[in-house]
Amino acid sequence: VLRDRDPKKALSIVQKKIRELKEHKVPLEDVVIYTQLTKEFEEYEGLGPHVMAAKRAKDKGYWVEPGSIIKWVVTDAPGKISDKAYPYQEVKEKGLKYDPEYYINHQLLPAVQRILEVLGFGKEEILSRKQEKLGKFF
Repeated sequence: VLRDRDPKKALSIVQKKIRELKEHKVPLEDVVIYTQLTKEFEEYEGLGPHVMAAKRAKDKGYWVEPGSIIKWVVTDAPGKISDKAYPYQEVKEKGLKYDPEYYINHQLLPAVQRILEVLGFGKEEILSRKQEKLGKFF
């Protein structure tokens, strides 16, 4: 946007990334979330997704303790986000798929939505890709 001064191009780039996420064309490495464990498992009040992924990693024999950086992915498994969070290595080894809707709605949109709204594009327009009319090309 800043370099090209073209809001429609910015929208097009975001819509392309949304399509790539939905079609699982984004490499797994690009959707990995990194979170540092700050305390022992027992000290966490709730089992957030990063804690659940860390527990799964520990159950698989990986060394996990406070201070460890957990690499995890939200998979398309059913359930709550904690049920869907798996360590990156397990996702890679088992060939699990990431959840495109999670990454669109909780990672991509929050990062770009305000900017695109200032440029005049609402959430619905960001998420939809209308076909261009043939006349536009002539």
